[in-house]
Amino acid sequence: MKARIASGLVGLTMVAVAVFSAYPAQASTSASVVGGASSASQLTIVPFREPTPACGDQVQLVRNGTQIRAVGVGVTVFPPSYPYGLINVYGPNGSLLAQGNASNSGGANVPFTAVSTGKSTYRVVLSNPANTYSYCAGYYSK
Repeated sequence: MKARIASGLVGLTMVAVAVFSAYPAQASTSASVVGGASSASQLTIVPFREPTPACGDQVQLVRNGTQIRAVGVGVTVFPPSYPYGLINVYGPNGSLLAQGNASNSGGANVPFTAVSTGKSTYRVVLSNPANTYSYCAGYYSK
């Protein structure tokens, strides 16, 4: 009886390996975190749902020389059951420049360094705390 059970388990293991190896590995993109964390730190960028609703006036960028702050103003996208999330700022080349906490009650204030001395466009995404679901996004020029 033990031999039949062991034989059955080996067969199931072989089937599971065959099934899962047929699926390609998911690609992940890594980006260096700049501003506030070591440039050696790596984060996995999770693909967000598209199209992502616009954030409207819930986020503003405020520039002072080369320093820019992504400011959450009247952030309302987070659900009442869990009113916290992340604000992610991506540069013109798509790299993650800054990431910080955001909430319905306190908004957000995420500083980062401008990628150029001239005007550039940044993408700001408000996501859930696990950074797996985007609530809204917008493009901002500063």
